[in-house]
Amino acid sequence: MADDNATSPKSKGRRISALGAKKKMASKLGESKVGRATLVKLMGPEADAIVSALKEVVVKTHGKPKAKELKRDIFKWVLKASVLIQNKNLTKDNTSHVRRPAQLPAERLLDISDRFPAGKRDVSEVSKEFKQVAIILRALLEPHCQDKNADKVDKIINFYADKDFLHRFMNDDIAAPERDIILPALRKMLLPFPSVLFDQESIDQALQRALLLQEEARSPTLAHCLGQEHPALAALFAQYIDSLDDKSLANSIRFIVAEREFTLIQAANIRTSRARIIFNKYLVTSPPLIDDKEAINAIETAIDEQRTPKLVFKDIRVSLLQKLEAPFASFLDSPAFKAHQASIAQEISELEDLYGDKFSAALSIASASGTGPGNRARTSLSANNNKTVKPSTSAV
Repeated sequence: MADDNATSPKSKGRRISALGAKKKMASKLGESKVGRATLVKLMGPEADAIVSALKEVVVKTHGKPKAKELKRDIFKWVLKASVLIQNKNLTKDNTSHVRRPAQLPAERLLDISDRFPAGKRDVSEVSKEFKQVAIILRALLEPHCQDKNADKVDKIINFYADKDFLHRFMNDDIAAPERDIILPALRKMLLPFPSVLFDQESIDQALQRALLLQEEARSPTLAHCLGQEHPALAALFAQYIDSLDDKSLANSIRFIVAEREFTLIQAANIRTSRARIIFNKYLVTSPPLIDDKEAINAIETAIDEQRTPKLVFKDIRVSLLQKLEAPFASFLDSPAFKAHQASIAQEISELEDLYGDKFSAALSIASASGTGPGNRARTSLSANNNKTVKPSTSAV
């Protein structure tokens, strides 16, 4: 006969209480040798070497108290994770999605250390990828811990993912001894796993990135400068507009962005409230964005009567787009845009060097056939199974 207590609320409460006690004990033990031993058990001696060396880097860059705090928090979270694994809160199935995004920036660190000397290593992409890991891990752990502990995961990863910290670690002479420990240990940890930096998904993503950049450099439109697909170009255009004497142009861009977000609102009452905000902020200014009193009065009447369809500002937007055409043309001739084109050419060249001849050939074919992001087509290198590019295995 089955034990009734096995599934009773009281039994369940005892199990939850026991789990809480284990987590609390893990927190208390985090600063001790137990945390270190657990790290080695879960991830191997290389992980312990990395954590210890990272502490030394932080001592040099941020001081000893910060270094001790971070190392203590890491060990606490290692113990908490061990408890969650023992209690099957974390399993192979519900954590498998973390491997690829976590492995990608680690591989990229090794790749840039192989290809570039210290002092010339760009860590921008690595920083973004590590910060994405923080988001994924928080979502994974949040259901199983208090907010303060989820915040601690964010704090730990985002500290090490900070672009300035990564730059100093990968480029400064002061961190050279620790690099000589961390990078070989990281390489050894990754040996059992197939590469993701050079797998098909990464190559396809790189191809889409290159096509987007080509479109941005060769045939930019005003829509590109005002949309969301080309954030670097949009930011550059906004800076250029801000530098002009006509300050209404900058407000025109802000209005267009606000109007785009307005059209996404589904609830009519929220749309009316937002329409009032946009109207007061942009259309009753002195001087107004456009000299069309009839159109402005019609919009005000619609808002007062709570009739605010998604396209209530359409005529204003069309007028402002026409107003921005001439500044856009001058922007394309500006030194800032020319420099942007040069940086794009450099980035595409680096992608071609990284992924090899087949990548370059696929990029040329996609460019010639017009299957770039602007046409919403998905170009893949999936047919190119015989990849010529492999991760470097040279010593760091």
